[in-house]
Amino acid sequence: MKPRIILSFLFLSIFFLFAFALPDEMIISVEAERDIFVKKSFTNGEVIFTNRTYTLENIPVEFTDYEFLASGGKVIDLGTIIPSSDGLIYMIAPSGGLSGWTIVENSEFNYNDNAKTKVSIYQKQVAANQRVSIPLVESFPGTTPIAKVIDLQIVNTESDARLATIKVNGMDIEFFNKEKLSYPFYLPYTFNSLPVIAATINESIATATITQATNIIGTEAERTATIEVKSQDLTTTMMYKIIFEKLPELDLFLSIGQSNMSGRAPMDVTKGDFDPIPNTYLFTTSTQFMDAVNPLNLYSNIRNAASIQKIGPSFSFSKEVSSKTDRKIGLVVNAKGGSSIESWDKNGIDTLYSHTLVRALEAKKWGTYKAILWHQGESNRYGTAIYPQQVSKLVADLRIDLGDANLFFVAGEIGYWRTDFAAFNSMIRNISTFVNNSAYASAEGLTNVDDSHFDRESQLILGERYADIVLNNVYGITSVALPNQDNMPVVSILNKKLYISVQNKTLTSICEVSDISGRQIYRKEFFGNIQLPLQPGVYIVQVENNYQSMPKKVIVR
Repeated sequence: MKPRIILSFLFLSIFFLFAFALPDEMIISVEAERDIFVKKSFTNGEVIFTNRTYTLENIPVEFTDYEFLASGGKVIDLGTIIPSSDGLIYMIAPSGGLSGWTIVENSEFNYNDNAKTKVSIYQKQVAANQRVSIPLVESFPGTTPIAKVIDLQIVNTESDARLATIKVNGMDIEFFNKEKLSYPFYLPYTFNSLPVIAATINESIATATITQATNIIGTEAERTATIEVKSQDLTTTMMYKIIFEKLPELDLFLSIGQSNMSGRAPMDVTKGDFDPIPNTYLFTTSTQFMDAVNPLNLYSNIRNAASIQKIGPSFSFSKEVSSKTDRKIGLVVNAKGGSSIESWDKNGIDTLYSHTLVRALEAKKWGTYKAILWHQGESNRYGTAIYPQQVSKLVADLRIDLGDANLFFVAGEIGYWRTDFAAFNSMIRNISTFVNNSAYASAEGLTNVDDSHFDRESQLILGERYADIVLNNVYGITSVALPNQDNMPVVSILNKKLYISVQNKTLTSICEVSDISGRQIYRKEFFGNIQLPLQPGVYIVQVENNYQSMPKKVIVR
């Protein structure tokens, strides 16, 4: 019996070895400037930053006693990883994703700040001696390498030809990275003078030569300022470029409310969620606009933790409006999860309104407000009797302060999946009766990622519904002429079935259903009503008749 026991034990050992692969134990070197990083042991209870007391919790056991680099938690902690052999290198970064890296399964843990911030370990396949820059995550301070052994090396200052800062008209360039050499820099349509560039050298022993831009509406060469930096030993030269571009007048949209406007739906890098949004610019914390990328609520001056900002309705909204109008869109997204409408009162004890107004007014230098997008109500689901009066005051105050007495206002319904949300939705559907020049975006058919928040697909649909309303009411654009509403097809989903109803039972209609890629999966003529069972997924439904409806995106769970 003993040989069988030994063989069984060996078999199980081999099985677990392959089923639960251990991390690579490669030694890495990290080149960094002095005083940025401190090497520490990756264990529960270890302090993750050098200037705060937050400690690690619930770390993945496979990485216990590995080494990581603690820092002061700046968003940009620069360094270069050099692996000693072919294999995997690892990074600690926010759980929302790290572009170009793959998450290690079951590696999520947290540190004990107030938000219990979630972080994960990511991996990347590399070759021996390949130089890999520590990736920068603009929404997260403290992205750092982790390895079995880290050899921390200080950069030679005599060969350092980097800049510490670049200033435009006395203000630091936002998201400056010493290793990044080229910076697009947008200017508002009202800007007519030449911007002045200044710089601080990383090491005072280096030298820098600045050449200013000569014409902000000229060729790219004329719009470009350069800073040539030479190291003390003259072995290194770096040429920084700031390329100015004067934007046209932007169509501005103020997106405010609570967590569904902030966005809590997970982002998917494979579906382009981290790509810049075409013809759309996002207002940042430094009174500048940048190419808009998710998460769009990242620069809110009232938001909760950066790590929980994800996809909200402004994402698909801006895509739809810009594509249909050929206009440049400026988003000012300033939402706060969990906020009640009382906390948005201009005269209340909270400062959400005043903080939002600071950003909203600063953005006016870049364009004209076309609408306010409002999504809030989960926190006021039991206060529907006084909500009309509260939201009417909010809209009136914003219109006065933004200088447009008739600024269009769109409110969104909250989720249909909770019965305690029903009264709020019944009330908000009548918003046009208590707020002039307003409308509501329906949440019918949308689904949830948790108890209160729309999932990714639903946020995309909700944003498109906001867009359809704005296109019709602000730009006068509709996909089709608006027909007699009594004969419009009514499309709904119930118990994994598609239901379509047309009041005119003698009218010939054609139902077409396509999947999200555009592949047609169903087409049929019908009179009056039709039912169609569907598998879970996202579909485009088009009903054609004399009272043609716009295509409708639906979700089947």
